[in-house]
Amino acid sequence: MCFIIILSLIYLVCIFYLRKKQVSYIKIVIVSSLLFYIIPIAILQYNKYQIEQEMKIFDTNNDGFYSDNEINYKYEELERELITDSGSNLFILFGYPLCLIYSILTILLFKITDYLYIKFQ
Repeated sequence: MCFIIILSLIYLVCIFYLRKKQVSYIKIVIVSSLLFYIIPIAILQYNKYQIEQEMKIFDTNNDGFYSDNEINYKYEELERELITDSGSNLFILFGYPLCLIYSILTILLFKITDYLYIKFQ
């Protein structure tokens, strides 16, 4: 959750800076929605990679299979963590529309504030 808040603040600062440079809203929406989609996927894939590397420690004979004498409680925890992570798979499928909607709503908020600023100035 903290990651999302920090990413959103960075996003808002970037939008403000890009609008000062006269970059169009469409370009900002496309780039930001792609970044909001790609960054979490990269982090999720890296976490999956770390878990798989930790699981390889338990494969003592390096055959790629885990026999009964190689499985212990720690291995089962890692396996359960890897298997039950369905949120990352769902984000890969349905995350981009959510990121696009978030980017559009944020840009609309900026557009409205720009309009109000010009109107009341």
